[in-house]
Amino acid sequence: MDKIEMKVSGPLERITHLPDSMQYNVLLRSTFSLVPSKEEIPRPLAFVQPTSVADVQLVTQWAQKEKLPLCVRVGGHDSLRRSTLGGTVVIDLTALKEIEILLDEQSEATGDGLKPAGIAKIGGGTLTVDLLAALKAQGCMVPTAAAESVGHAGWAMLGGYSCMSGVLGMGVDQIVGATLVTANGDVVTVSESKNSDLLWGVRGGGGNFGIVVELEIKIYKIDKFLAGGLVFDSQDLSSTITNFLTAYSHLQSSPEMPPGFYGLVGVVNIPKLGKGLVFTYVWLSEDRTGETAWRQRMKSLGGVKCIVDAVTEVNASQMVANMSKVAPYGVYGLFKSVNVSGDALRNEDFLKITVQNLVQMPSLPGCALTIQQYRPPVTSNVESQAVWSPRDPHHMLLLIGTSPDDQHPRLQESIDWVDNFEASLRDIVLAKAYSPFSFKTDLGSGEEKFRSLQEKWDPEGMWSNAIPGI
Repeated sequence: MDKIEMKVSGPLERITHLPDSMQYNVLLRSTFSLVPSKEEIPRPLAFVQPTSVADVQLVTQWAQKEKLPLCVRVGGHDSLRRSTLGGTVVIDLTALKEIEILLDEQSEATGDGLKPAGIAKIGGGTLTVDLLAALKAQGCMVPTAAAESVGHAGWAMLGGYSCMSGVLGMGVDQIVGATLVTANGDVVTVSESKNSDLLWGVRGGGGNFGIVVELEIKIYKIDKFLAGGLVFDSQDLSSTITNFLTAYSHLQSSPEMPPGFYGLVGVVNIPKLGKGLVFTYVWLSEDRTGETAWRQRMKSLGGVKCIVDAVTEVNASQMVANMSKVAPYGVYGLFKSVNVSGDALRNEDFLKITVQNLVQMPSLPGCALTIQQYRPPVTSNVESQAVWSPRDPHHMLLLIGTSPDDQHPRLQESIDWVDNFEASLRDIVLAKAYSPFSFKTDLGSGEEKFRSLQEKWDPEGMWSNAIPGI
């Protein structure tokens, strides 16, 4: 530590926080997934908070010269706590939050064939809440994470599952350009026409090639849409889950599925009701022809009765604000995810295992299962445009066992429930998992190209702590 203190001088002093500073301790606990007090908190060598691209260059050059390990964070939502690693210099990008919206006046969204209305250039530290607020002012939106405090760039680069995807595609499919600071401190811009191989790598490879200080993303001229929860009678939880998932699986593979419709299945602990099935219903299309009839169909899917219909007209900011209340910032516990095939929801073994685990789910507000479908976007050839590889129809299951109180007597039970649930699914899950909730990522056929890019842009392994781990 003495070495670090001696080397921090000049412009670096302004933005660097060492372990003896008050700001260091604030930043140490500024993370979504907190470490229980009984565990030792990993202690970084220092936190650095750059306020400009020039600052990022300075920090990178300093770290390279001093052979210091780096990791980069924004919202701190990595549930495996890889954004605040002990023994590293943590670069906190949250001050890089500039947003520039460039609308294409010639482009219009038409019915279900939603088309980009322009692009947004966002700083690498931009949070979801700020991005959606800026877009709302222009009557626009883009698929985002379900929590306001998530850093948008990291979420999008690692895949970006969203309740607002539907016909628009994943977060990764919205990326059209980026600006990076490389290992030697150079600023490199990437687009379809410039360093396109690196753009391919950023789309799914995240920060494995440098610090992303700016991202360019497609945006859509959608102001208001329909969204909200459908709560189903779950007194007989086993039957409710089995019947609904089976029917929903058949519906997903049907040509009847409206392009502008999307949904998320959740099993949560509902106050005063207990464990219940909640379906987050989203109708993105401005064309609402047939929406009423479709919602009525969803409300009785599989013969399961809907007891609450909370679907209403919202904008993207309102929707994410509502969803953020379910997952407050700063929780203790465990998140894990697994991917299963597109038809798994009607597989007898999957249903049996899932029902058994949900019956055993601890009755804590922070315990839940969510199931999100991957639907290929309208854009053609997405497989060749990004290293992000889980492109076959599938579902991402998120297993959640948390509590806002690290002293809660049932916290360990919740953590064990997540571990046991994941273990019981191991013979069913796909090899390709969601990077933010897994230690290693399967790049499929893109691995060789990805590794050659790493050798080109990071020959000394400066970004070895980047997510995803390959």
